[in-house]
Amino acid sequence: MTTVPDTVGGGFFEDDYALVGGDIDWWFKRLMVTAVAMQMTSDFAGYERTSLAWMAEANYVFYPWLIGQARYEYTDTDTDKDTPDPATSLIPVVVAMVRPNVSCSLEYLIPLDDARKDNGRFTFQFNVAF
Repeated sequence: MTTVPDTVGGGFFEDDYALVGGDIDWWFKRLMVTAVAMQMTSDFAGYERTSLAWMAEANYVFYPWLIGQARYEYTDTDTDKDTPDPATSLIPVVVAMVRPNVSCSLEYLIPLDDARKDNGRFTFQFNVAF
């Protein structure tokens, strides 16, 4: 249980929640497949809801320095209501390993749900690990 300030009326809300989830990883030669799922029940300010999120991802090592990824994501913030619709996305990614600890990646978010269908976007990342 956590306590959250009420910025409108003063005082505090108590957020009582439970969270459960898990993941599965499977490797076959140059292919790695991952599946992750999470479900949360919460009671926040008298509003009870159940949320569900899951994703499946495949990574393939084309060359030691070039990795391709594809990820499908599903998020339903309240499984008891039909609105808003769950957010679903498909995300293809290309990762280039510049050095063993330096990588660049380019990904494109493809929203599959109607509410966000025109919100596709590219993301470029440059990562350095120490």
